[in-house]
Amino acid sequence: MFKKILILTFIISCFSFAVGCGSEAGSKPETGSDHGTKSVSVMDNQIKWYSYDEGVALGKKEGKKIFLHFYADWCHFCSEMKKNTFTNKEVIGYLNQHFVPILVNTDKERKIAGNYFVRGLPATFFLTAEGNKIQLPIEESRKMSDIPGFISYEMLLRLLRFVESESYNDMTFKAYTEKEPPVNK
Repeated sequence: MFKKILILTFIISCFSFAVGCGSEAGSKPETGSDHGTKSVSVMDNQIKWYSYDEGVALGKKEGKKIFLHFYADWCHFCSEMKKNTFTNKEVIGYLNQHFVPILVNTDKERKIAGNYFVRGLPATFFLTAEGNKIQLPIEESRKMSDIPGFISYEMLLRLLRFVESESYNDMTFKAYTEKEPPVNK
């Protein structure tokens, strides 16, 4: 029962956060943001973010799935993910090892955001090594190509494992979370 409530809460939260964050579109960007697309060493205990073109090329070359994350400096929940989700050591390690992480600032790279029909932030996509969107079966009759809104590090780790293991070919995310042990806090 608890897992069903957790999944339902996650889905509702994603849509609520996407709508809430998207309503701040008129806000001015913060100055001095360091959330950019620079590549950093894995040894620095940071996610090795790539630009869109770099990351897609690397995904094809290495045969790795792509983690595509859209953000803007003015977006509150984007900043929360940067501070709380993307600093978790397990998330950093899993992303750097199993995916090519791409970070796209929607204010600076509007064409890329438009190609993915990004309407609210943050927005996260999973792509195949060839750059195609992965349709994630969330529930029995519902598939999503993007995960809108804030994602906690616990939920992101589950999503990363779900996608990396290609469990989306055999089961829904809901079924996967009922099978998989919870993430240690």
